[in-house]
Amino acid sequence: MDTVTASAAAGFTVHPTKSTLEPSQTVTFVGFVINPVLMTVRLTEHKAAKLQQAVQTLLREPRPTIQFVASVVGMRVTSYPGVAFGPLFYRQ
Repeated sequence: MDTVTASAAAGFTVHPTKSTLEPSQTVTFVGFVINPVLMTVRLTEHKAAKLQQAVQTLLREPRPTIQFVASVVGMRVTSYPGVAFGPLFYRQ
């Protein structure tokens, strides 16, 4: 019995586009690429580019709003699982 049939028989609904039905070495989840074989977590290219763009915009802004600063800080904090030394540069 395959996994989809067993899950359906147990009363679970398997969403075909949200489920990974083929074996894989990596999984992309909430903006992170998780590799259990190498035991690594890294940011997706999109999330890294978005964070870099936000920081560059903040640095160019002469008088940023507190909302924008908080947004960039939040983006940095949520990226820490995928950036090995991110917390070391949180404060200077």
